[in-house]
Amino acid sequence: MSRARRPPPSSDDHGRLDEPIAALIPPALPRSLPAPLDIAALTPPPRPHPPLQLDIARLDASGRFTSRPLLRALGWSPADALVLHVGDDAVVLTADGSGTVIVGSRGEIAIPAPVRTMAGLDRDPTVALVAAIDRDTLTVHPVALLARLLTAHYHRPPGGGR
Repeated sequence: MSRARRPPPSSDDHGRLDEPIAALIPPALPRSLPAPLDIAALTPPPRPHPPLQLDIARLDASGRFTSRPLLRALGWSPADALVLHVGDDAVVLTADGSGTVIVGSRGEIAIPAPVRTMAGLDRDPTVALVAAIDRDTLTVHPVALLARLLTAHYHRPPGGGR
């Protein structure tokens, strides 16, 4: 049985062979343009809180301490005046020209004895220092507070339960 051979395509057929077959390719759909973006309605994503900077210091017999890295981060210098606020387990220092606490010539800060007693800093000379750079504050905590917080944190049940 012999097969009939097909004649080679002519030059007229070449154009048709390269064209897509319309029945197999769907027609292009009309595209609508997206609505213009209202840039004024966009709000920037919330900035994360800047991290706190921490240090540990020891109060001397006069209630003085120093932490040069935290003073440098806060931009506080010798002779700067600080306002002092007392709270439970905390003394908060803020730079303010009307303050009565002065940064000493070697970067030391003195906390008066009555303030140390009210804030619980008189029981142990070791203190935890927390600098919030964005708020321009240095908070002095008794190290016992840090120990209580860490004890509570590490004694949580696995999985984050309270």
